Amino acid sequence: MEQLTRELQKQSLFIDSLSLRVNQLESLVKSLDSENAEDSESDSFKQRIGDLEMDFILGRKEQETYKDEIKGLRQENNELKQRIAKLEADFVPKQKEEEFDKEEIKKLRRENDELKSQLSNIYLNKLLLPDQRLEVLEQENKDRKSQIVQVEEEISKIKSKIVKQLEDKQRGMALALWDYNGADYGDLSFKKGDIICDIVPVNKDWWKGKTKDGSSGIFPGRQFSVDGEGI
Repeated sequence: MEQLTRELQKQSLFIDSLSLRVNQLESLVKSLDSENAEDSESDSFKQRIGDLEMDFILGRKEQETYKDEIKGLRQENNELKQRIAKLEADFVPKQKEEEFDKEEIKKLRRENDELKSQLSNIYLNKLLLPDQRLEVLEQENKDRKSQIVQVEEEISKIKSKIVKQLEDKQRGMALALWDYNGADYGDLSFKKGDIICDIVPVNKDWWKGKTKDGSSGIFPGRQFSVDGEGI
């Protein structure tokens, strides 16, 4: 662009020079008409006029040359703009590449935060005096003991709840889900819908109880339910 500007300035100066020469030519013609000069002097004027005309013709040719150069410079400028646009398009990332870069950046930031946290803990431990470290450890130990106590209390509550449920089942009543006819001596037979009282577990599969008519014996746990749940 700077070269194009310089060429335009040069052309403008050249046109001004041509205008000055034309003015000189007109002045000489007027001088020739007004003065009745001798033939030799007239020839000199004619020679000068011819030189000026020749300069004007050469100047016109040179001006056409400048026009061609300016046209070439403009074409080069357009080609340069196209190359710049192509380079910019090549450097524009695609959408998937942008998403990938964003995920990578997030991952690196998370890793950086984790590293900062680890370094902070390391520096904190190094900067603490022995007494301060001991206080920190004692506080951490107290916190852990408090957590252990809370867990033990929860376990105790759960155990108490389980024991209570078992005791309720042992002292409670059950509903027969199906008919059962005891095949062996000591088995308790009942019909679907019968209420079995005073049930107690014999082992993991068998229970003992009695019906409302006073019959007692053992029966499989899958045959009845307590509080709507099968045993």
